[in-house]
This record gives sequence, C-alpha cells and structure tokens, in this order.
Amino acid sequence: MDANLRHRVDAQMVNDREAVRLAIAHGAADGGNIYADVGAILVEAGAIATGLNTRFEVRMGGESGSSLVTQAQSLGAVVTKVEAVPEAPEIRNEAELRAWVEKRGWSREEVIEVIASVGADSASEYLAIGGHTAQGLASILAERLA
Repeated sequence: MDANLRHRVDAQMVNDREAVRLAIAHGAADGGNIYADVGAILVEAGAIATGLNTRFEVRMGGESGSSLVTQAQSLGAVVTKVEAVPEAPEIRNEAELRAWVEKRGWSREEVIEVIASVGADSASEYLAIGGHTAQGLASILAERLA
C-alpha cells in the first residue's frame, strides 16, 4: 500500500471512530443504553463519518485516488526523483518482528534509533501505544533502514 493510500485509510478509520463517539455524545442512544440503541448509533455514525470523510477528501485535493503528487505538480512542483518504498513482510506480533529484524541483520543501535525517532524507547513501548502494530513498525524499519 503506498503512503498516500495508507494515510487516507488511516484518516478515514479515525473518522469512523470519531463518528461513533460523536453519535453517542450527541444523543443517538436515546435511553442512554448504547447496547440497546446500537442500531441507531451506527446509522447516525454512518452519516457523520460520510461527512467527515467528504471533508477529508476535499482537503486532500479531490476524489479518492487523487495523488498528493499530482496536486503538487498542478501547483508547479517538479518531481526530481522517484524511489520504491521497501515492503515489509506480513508481521503479526512482536516475536515475528524480532525474528524478521534479526534476519535483516540490522544492529540493535540502528533499530533503537528508528524506534526513538517515532517517540518510543522500545518496540514493546511502541506497540503499547493505541493503534500501533508490529506490521506498522516493520514498515517503518524497512523504509528507514533499507
């Protein structure tokens, strides 16, 4: 998945969660029982998420699939270099991540430096942050240490 698409998917997932929170906060759960009113909450959240995602697409410069590079070029930017983004294999947990890192031959110092650059002191600390995954960390390591 390219970085532009990944950003779009991540932002829209955040919008979906925010839509549910807003639906609950603004009364979609009539009797205050969110379990009994889950259908109404999801209907309201769907409408809110659609609105949030529509605004997101406008900010990104158009319809889904519209490239940030294309938008920048239309404003006069010039592409000077294109590089392939290194891909990480499917990594499901911290143990697989460690085995993959060892197989790549990266030094402990290199890996710690990358993890520190994303605001954590260790892989375990990074993975404990909500929304962070072993696959995400593997992708970051592949990109920065390739």
